[in-house]
Amino acid sequence: MGPSHLAWRSFVDPPEGWPKANPPEVLFTHRTNPALSQYNTEIVERALTKIPFQVSFAYTFDETSHFADVLLPERTDIEALQLCLMGGPNKAHRGNEPYVGVHLKQPAVTPYDTMDITDIFTELADRTGMLERYNQMVNMIMIRDGRGQPSADFALNSDKKHSVEEVTEAQCRAATNGMFGLDWFKENGAFFMPYPRLQTYHYLEMRQKKLRYELPYQGRVKQVGDQLRQRIQEQGLQFWEPKLEDHGGLPACEDYSKRYETGPEYDLWLIPTRAIQYAFAMNAMLPATMEVSEHVMGLPQIQMNIATARSKGIKTGDRIVVESPWGKMEGEAFCREGIRPDCLVVTAHFGHWRTPYARDKKWPNMSTLEPNNIELTDAEGASSESVRVRAYKAR
Repeated sequence: MGPSHLAWRSFVDPPEGWPKANPPEVLFTHRTNPALSQYNTEIVERALTKIPFQVSFAYTFDETSHFADVLLPERTDIEALQLCLMGGPNKAHRGNEPYVGVHLKQPAVTPYDTMDITDIFTELADRTGMLERYNQMVNMIMIRDGRGQPSADFALNSDKKHSVEEVTEAQCRAATNGMFGLDWFKENGAFFMPYPRLQTYHYLEMRQKKLRYELPYQGRVKQVGDQLRQRIQEQGLQFWEPKLEDHGGLPACEDYSKRYETGPEYDLWLIPTRAIQYAFAMNAMLPATMEVSEHVMGLPQIQMNIATARSKGIKTGDRIVVESPWGKMEGEAFCREGIRPDCLVVTAHFGHWRTPYARDKKWPNMSTLEPNNIELTDAEGASSESVRVRAYKAR
């Protein structure tokens, strides 16, 4: 099978020095669907069946909640109440928009037999004796003023259970420095303030905090790598040694394609694309969304180069099988220019077999073909969404 197969086996049979993982006694899931989206879904499903007790905060039935013992119905996005940040700085970037503010997402329909996730967490905090600490964290993270700083003026009482409406009211007041509350936002929708261009740059903040730029490539990365090397060697772990090279002072260049080799019969690369209509397919149960998406060129199909398809006797509309050493998927071919001759492209995060409506579409899912490959896992835990495959007409 090649090195990728050996790496996959390491997840089933732990490497030398690595303790064998036991399944947790309890698993809680919320708006995540690893049974569909995680690499090598067969292994993930097998692991889920070994967890004794599972609870899913579920706004719909999906592939992961299928394994749950208890389903707690959460409100969908069109039933929920939430104040959302727009523009300005966020976790990903400083932002280039000239304005920063918040907008209110409010129920478009009357909720039925569901509970807002804020109310669910508040109830859990109360029943587990963590209400005071929970409210303190809500104040620290969610109750922020127009500059994004925690606001003491509109903080929640730490010893009281607050409804989602009360939490959102405090957020509205904090974000507008006391000017407007929830009722005003329900009527007007959003509140924005000018965002100075200079605030989009890190330099002023670094100067204020007396931070320096580390060049080149963050010398701290190498320092942390040296510390990690010492620790894993103390534990007798050898399998992670190659990944320690990622912690060098300067980035190295390597031809990673060689790590994917599985055999000459796998002559194509399968790579994913994304659909802007979907939040990682978490809203795939909505018929309107899927009906719109079916008009997007190539979205429901397996896209391939016209010349490559012709050489394999495949034409648009044919049912084809795409196979790797770890699994198969079947879908409709869409032959077009603009795809590399050695590549196939498929929209990621589909292939539902439990999610309502989406399960009837039978769209392909490349997660079934990808290995849980430690050799292709980077220093931050991310992996590569590509795999060597072969393709042929379904019989």
